[in-house]
Amino acid sequence: MTKLTLGSHPFLLGFDQLERLVERTAKSGNDGYPPYNIEQKDENTYRITLAVAGFAEGDLSITVEDRQLVVRGRSGD
Repeated sequence: MTKLTLGSHPFLLGFDQLERLVERTAKSGNDGYPPYNIEQKDENTYRITLAVAGFAEGDLSITVEDRQLVVRGRSGD
């Protein structure tokens, strides 16, 4: 299978810098940290497991903001 790049198309000559920027951004994304697992228990129930080393359950706050699940941690002294 051949990888199609922006610079290989004749109408997109000169966009190789943009292609490098897109690839660098995709590689530097921090998706997957902290490690997590999402399990579907049934049609309307999900279980999310996070691996947050150094935090106790009481150190975490879980809220929904703008339709996004937000998990914040504050480590104890």
